[in-house]
Amino acid sequence: MIKFKQIIETFLFCSFFGIGITAIAVSALSQEVVDYYHNKTFHENALVQIEEIKELCHRCDEQISFAKSQPQALERLRAVQFGETPQSNEETYYPKASEEFDINMDELLSDSNITKSLVTTTPQWLNRINQRKQKLAMFILGAILVLVAFTFFGGVAQAE
Repeated sequence: MIKFKQIIETFLFCSFFGIGITAIAVSALSQEVVDYYHNKTFHENALVQIEEIKELCHRCDEQISFAKSQPQALERLRAVQFGETPQSNEETYYPKASEEFDINMDELLSDSNITKSLVTTTPQWLNRINQRKQKLAMFILGAILVLVAFTFFGGVAQAE
């Protein structure tokens, strides 16, 4: 019977002490965990933006190499885009695109290049715990649980 009582007391001590220390640790470290989630989101956004910049650089390199290899195409594009008159009568040039077409094309390009920002994924329970009143209450209740564990279940047993 004494062994059973000691097992129950040990279990209760471990439970009260574990829950109390966890409450103290969570209340003390909640701001650091929130900062971790914000930094994680910032890092993921930075990686996405770096990939987008690499893709843009790759496309620009391709366009530059095309312009170097095909100077006639570049001259035709300049005439179409800027509405310049042709320098020779052998080639056909199209007039500059209308303003409505330019506006639609700008909208299309701006929609396709929208950076998808990641939403901060801070858990709701962490946002609640990080409030000042809840942090203080958790710290005090955790300290009370630790004191209860040591007071009622942490004493040295008398040998009988």
